[in-house]
Amino acid sequence: MIGIVSVENFCLLFPELSGCDRHQVERALLQAGKECPAIIYGNLHQEAIAHLAAHRIAMQYFQSGAIAGAAVEAAKGGSPSLPKVGGGGDNLGSTSYGQEVLRIRQTLPLSGFIA
Repeated sequence: MIGIVSVENFCLLFPELSGCDRHQVERALLQAGKECPAIIYGNLHQEAIAHLAAHRIAMQYFQSGAIAGAAVEAAKGGSPSLPKVGGGGDNLGSTSYGQEVLRIRQTLPLSGFIA
């Protein structure tokens, strides 16, 4: 088990990603666990970790596919180009998994100090 979400549970939740390398999934879960603290996410903690990890893995495959496609185009003598993903940073809106992370974040209570 990695943090709270196990690799096995991750693969059950996202069968479309079950063919991923186990170590890739472990790394994504560990990183997502660091970015989704239980004190903030509460009872949605596991769900947030799983979806953020899935988003990261999907984005890695998207980037790998885009790079491979550009290499094939260049090999054929064409003009390779990589697709541009709008927005900065993580661009959670670019995958259904990231969109779920955004939905979870919207359900969280606001916190902070008012001066």
